[in-house]
Amino acid sequence: RNTNALKSGWVALFGVDLKCCREYDIDELFDVDFLRVANVTHVLSTLPLRGLVQVSGPPAAAPTRNTEPVRGRLRGYLRLIFSPAPVYVYALPPALPRVYAARAVVHVGDLKEIALSRAVVTTAWPEGVLPPLRIVRFSLVRDGLVAELEAPEGGVVVVNIPHSPFWRAAVDGQPIELAPGNLIQMAARVPRGGRALDLTYAR
Repeated sequence: RNTNALKSGWVALFGVDLKCCREYDIDELFDVDFLRVANVTHVLSTLPLRGLVQVSGPPAAAPTRNTEPVRGRLRGYLRLIFSPAPVYVYALPPALPRVYAARAVVHVGDLKEIALSRAVVTTAWPEGVLPPLRIVRFSLVRDGLVAELEAPEGGVVVVNIPHSPFWRAAVDGQPIELAPGNLIQMAARVPRGGRALDLTYAR
């Protein structure tokens, strides 16, 4: 969230100094499921966290509270700018893919539960179960994304990139509608027989 926080070895969230505590429970700081919906796979922290699997970094140990006078603490923080604290790397439970086929369109409901079930919350199209659609492969390219599809009956593809009016989508060279999905994603309605999805970002 804050590169200065990584450099200085401390993080303030909602005005709370995390060094005040013996343990740091990730569920009390972040909504882990919402991070998974947003395709986040790892969390980096300069302080050890509880509730996630550590995959890299030094052995986790709760830091002690710094009781130095303010001037001494400030000197310590300045030193950390030039000699950063070690970073702990934690893996999240499986996240939603960057690109996936939606199983259904839903207009309202528990966003996280719906998204993690691989449905999509959007009012762009009627509610209902969608036909099966397979993403054969995809790749990120300069200013966009390309995906190879198998969609004999059509369907909806969800792209784990924030929606913006500057994105354009086409299937087999024909423009198609892009809509916001699950608040933080994009959804594209693929026509019957669609084979190649191209997303391009251009202002």
